Amino acid sequence: MATVAQAEDAGTVRERRPSAYVSVGSISVPVRVEGVLALVAVVPLVLWTVLLLGRGWTPQGDEALLAIRVHDVFSAHPPLTGMRSTSSSTAPDVWAHHPGPLQFYLLAPLYALTGWWPGALLIGSLLLVGAFVLVAVIGAYRAGGRAGAVVVALVALATARVGGQQLVLPLNIWPPILGLLAVLVLAWLLVLGRRRALLPYVFCASVIAQGHIAMLPVVAVLTLVLAGVGIVRLVHTRRTRSRRLRTRRFGTGIDRDWRRSLGLTALLAVLCWLPVIVEPFVSSEPNLPELWRLSRSDGGPGGVTVVRALEFLLSNLAPLGPHALAGSIHEVSGVLVAAGAVVVVLAAVAFVRPTRSWMRSGLGVALTAYGTLLWATSSVRVPLQMVYSLLGMSAGLLVTGLVGCWLYDHAARRVRARVLGAPVAAVVACLVALGSFVLVGSAFGPLTTGYGGDVARARSVVRGVQERMAEQGLLGRPTVVEFAGSQSWVSLAPAVMIDLEQEGSPVYFNVWWPRPQDDDHRRTREAPADAVRVLVRDRIDAEPWAGDLPGATTTVPFQFEVPSGQLNVEVLIRP
Repeated sequence: MATVAQAEDAGTVRERRPSAYVSVGSISVPVRVEGVLALVAVVPLVLWTVLLLGRGWTPQGDEALLAIRVHDVFSAHPPLTGMRSTSSSTAPDVWAHHPGPLQFYLLAPLYALTGWWPGALLIGSLLLVGAFVLVAVIGAYRAGGRAGAVVVALVALATARVGGQQLVLPLNIWPPILGLLAVLVLAWLLVLGRRRALLPYVFCASVIAQGHIAMLPVVAVLTLVLAGVGIVRLVHTRRTRSRRLRTRRFGTGIDRDWRRSLGLTALLAVLCWLPVIVEPFVSSEPNLPELWRLSRSDGGPGGVTVVRALEFLLSNLAPLGPHALAGSIHEVSGVLVAAGAVVVVLAAVAFVRPTRSWMRSGLGVALTAYGTLLWATSSVRVPLQMVYSLLGMSAGLLVTGLVGCWLYDHAARRVRARVLGAPVAAVVACLVALGSFVLVGSAFGPLTTGYGGDVARARSVVRGVQERMAEQGLLGRPTVVEFAGSQSWVSLAPAVMIDLEQEGSPVYFNVWWPRPQDDDHRRTREAPADAVRVLVRDRIDAEPWAGDLPGATTTVPFQFEVPSGQLNVEVLIRP
């Protein structure tokens, strides 16, 4: 079996012919195995998107605020920073946005072409994360042949199982989860010397690094490591090259190809980061210094220790059974921590004594990202913020997947028996993989249990407000939207905002943020004097209302049953 593995390493990585043929009658149809694996890995994402659209998905809460930023891409005030972060809870008095707005720009074209149809945001997000999966699986085939593609496809499916339907939602926290898998595979290819992986690496890395602060250190460390590997390889190549090649000027042969690729890569990097580059020159208080202050913060007293962060991360290397987030973030299963420790030990052995030529580079990349996550997780102040390490879950799952491949190679070498023509080792591996998928628990389900109810309530409120404002001829006029009450703040008012914006009403609203922002043109102080005023307020049962709108001429009432009682919502409108 070792010989088979070596043959696969030498052959299929560079193979350009179809991987297999499927007979349709008397016709043999060429099929590429990596393409089939990639499509299978994308199936859960497509199904979730279809289900969400079928249930009448509408953006609410942070998704609606993101949709407003996407809407602004083609305005006179295009976004220059990412979404607002929770940095102040980790580093007091640090008010940083997530690094960049690239996700907004990627979602904007389809959103605009469909006339600001909200479903376009969901489809655009599907296209983005689906592309990450395709890049990861096909890239893994280029790096490790069929075995590499199978490992990464299983990792993508396991990530989808842990992440759930949230992975396709248009919010900055979700694309980096599968985006990191694509980045790791592309980094793997670059370590193997595959120059064509350079451009997609820069693009994918830019998307996830700009999307969420938690991914910034991972991408930075990976990029520095890759730069170091490239420099070492360049020096080694120049020293070992023949005298004839050494006398050539830089820019010919292989050097010329790499110089062209590096030039295109630099251009792509500038384009991806252009808003971030421009922002310090147009903002009185730019975001970059805040990100720097955040990176220098030590988390303060009461922060997460390295041991505690390690326990949490180890438990996610084999996320079987109920996830830690389903109970308490303070408690992780000792069994899962022990299993994760075993995976790390085996990964170290596999790195030293790999069974396939590409395995060491793949493990090296995955372990580098995993170690960076450990450092970043141990620097947070609030234990609940350890949840952000789950954005890098694909790094840990890739380590587990490659260790599984290593174990399979050793088992196949020793067990040569066959069942119904199939190797026993392969049959057992399939059963173990299937059993693992059944036992894997959802990580974010407990945090998003009421998501469906939030969307349904937001949809009802949005329709009611839209109908009433249409009857009064108020749609299309500038509108100030205010809120009073917890549900109005976190869900309902943002849903009303983006719906009115989609209907052609410029929307103005306030947010609690002590620093200037690139969307300050939407503050209520910028609204014209004749703007329509809308107040969304809520209360539980007969509690007093938290706010009022003097002079309101229209009240649109709603009632919903929630676990804490009866949620009463009123939307007050003043023309």
